[in-house]
Amino acid sequence: MISDSYRNRSGSDPHGNLKSLIQCGEQLAENISQAMVICTQRPYWDKTQAGWRHMHNGNKLLLFLLMKLSGAASTANAMLILFQKGFFFQAAILARSIYDSCLNIVYMLPNLTTEPGGWPSQKQEHALDEFFKETWQNPETPLIDNIQRSHVTLKELSASIGKFQDNDSEISQFDAGQTALQQMRFLSDYTHMAYPRLMELYDGHSFDLSDKQQESDCFNLSQAARTIYYTCDTADNVLIFVIRMTNDMKDIAILEKKQSAETRFEKDTSDLQGIQEKVEALLKHIQKNFQVYVENPKLLMRKFKGK
Repeated sequence: MISDSYRNRSGSDPHGNLKSLIQCGEQLAENISQAMVICTQRPYWDKTQAGWRHMHNGNKLLLFLLMKLSGAASTANAMLILFQKGFFFQAAILARSIYDSCLNIVYMLPNLTTEPGGWPSQKQEHALDEFFKETWQNPETPLIDNIQRSHVTLKELSASIGKFQDNDSEISQFDAGQTALQQMRFLSDYTHMAYPRLMELYDGHSFDLSDKQQESDCFNLSQAARTIYYTCDTADNVLIFVIRMTNDMKDIAILEKKQSAETRFEKDTSDLQGIQEKVEALLKHIQKNFQVYVENPKLLMRKFKGK
């Protein structure tokens, strides 16, 4: 049930719109789960780490993209459940994690200026190694381990967005990166529980610390829809890239006259195309039914720069 505070703040019952968005999140998760089954090997139980792991003799980059995407989709569904229950502040915290995961995915993809043989770059290779690094050498004695995982800086992640802007794009490479950076900084105030964002828990009489929070003007239904849209858009780009990779593997199998491999990759390509079409349909549905774009990106950046 949608919280009364959300119903009263908006002035109307948004159940239909939110229910539609939740269904989009569920469908996205199902589609990504199907892609995982097609593209990755069955995990094995690692007795040392006491957890499921993949064999690393496959395509580590492909596994990185799909695992990060799986985490984003799962978190997106959790975000929507919290939003539905009236935990708007907490939903915004999860949105920050979703954007971070999607930016990491974009950082790993080849861009418009990548030269043949220049991908993955040395920095991308390093980020891959850090992703697969175990949290503990020995899970039974976690407090004495001194392993530290380095991360790609937020500045580098946001800059990767700009590399996907061509000369005909509505927004420049630099401004695209700055837009992504500002979005992450804004949501970081929720993650780090900054005072201005914490005051959104105050309703004029008391602090709402249960499921009766007032809908935030900063993180509302439109912001939640943009987060799901961004996750779908990232998934769409990953699927297009994976389809291209699978097609390449099919061509190699044809050259090497490996009939069984050719047949398998041809089926995988067809199945992945079907999934990609479903994700593309989700993108169109969200764009049609929700305000995912506030205004022209150029105008947005002009305001940010004070022009």
